[in-house]
Amino acid sequence: MNMKSFFNPWKRAARPMDRIAIMAKKHRLAGCYYLSGKNIEFTVNFTHPLNYLCLLDESLLLELAGKAKDARIRDIFGYKGSATAMDRDLHSLKICFGHFGGDDEWQRFLERDRDQYSSMLLTNPERGVEFLFNNNTAKKELRPGKPEQVWKYVDWYTIICSLLLQYPNTYADISYILHNPLILPLLKQTLRNPALRERVAVWDRFLCSA
Repeated sequence: MNMKSFFNPWKRAARPMDRIAIMAKKHRLAGCYYLSGKNIEFTVNFTHPLNYLCLLDESLLLELAGKAKDARIRDIFGYKGSATAMDRDLHSLKICFGHFGGDDEWQRFLERDRDQYSSMLLTNPERGVEFLFNNNTAKKELRPGKPEQVWKYVDWYTIICSLLLQYPNTYADISYILHNPLILPLLKQTLRNPALRERVAVWDRFLCSA
């Protein structure tokens, strides 16, 4: 999404992908809250890692395409109705989270690692936090209010790790925060998870620009 569509909603957002972002805000879809709030909240809302959930999750993208008034958005994905899978989705989209959320969010995790959500990285190391469902593996139930809870209360380290575990083309660049010795023990713990180890990049300009 470009800056023009943020400050000049809809009419100047000529590109279909820009209009997708505005649609997400209008309908308050999971992981698409960054266009709301005051200017002082812009940085946090615009850069929040959960913004990408509506692009990565096929069910959310299907819902978003179905609510689009611009027919080009539905055409892009081959939308045929809410009960039918689209011809195209964004499962091949590569996303690299710069700074791995920032060392302040790593510190936040360390302070709250026993939180009901943050602790999921230890109790559910294969997926971390479930964004749309409860974390009861025996009985998976949809929880409509959960994405907003995760948005407001969960540290970005936990969110990014969970996205890396659940979506195959997501990565995180660690280089910017390596200067902070306080995060090194947690980095070592992160790299012990084989799935996360494959997604951590250092100064990977290809991933950041792809």
